[in-house]
Amino acid sequence: MKFYIVDDDQSILYVLQNIIEQNFNDEVVGMTSSSPDALQELMVKDVDIVLVDLLMPELSGVDLVRKVKEVKPNIRFVMISKVQNSEMRADVQYPLGLTL
Repeated sequence: MKFYIVDDDQSILYVLQNIIEQNFNDEVVGMTSSSPDALQELMVKDVDIVLVDLLMPELSGVDLVRKVKEVKPNIRFVMISKVQNSEMRADVQYPLGLTL
């Protein structure tokens, strides 16, 4: 599988990359701490799964998922977050059909 990682915390990017690439069938084909950069790259890269942080500074993870899904509906997303607030998680999961 080809993965792409989006998180504003640089250390999280590398931790997730190391976890993913422990399986030799999986590859991280890109990662960034900028959601606008991710949007541009995801439009041209061949990606199966995107790990995306819910709370990003410029373009939220939810908005990123919506924009990419419009153009590439087959990409799968895993929303990641340190958010503890269950109401906030519920607000995100129902409009996108996500499970957090």
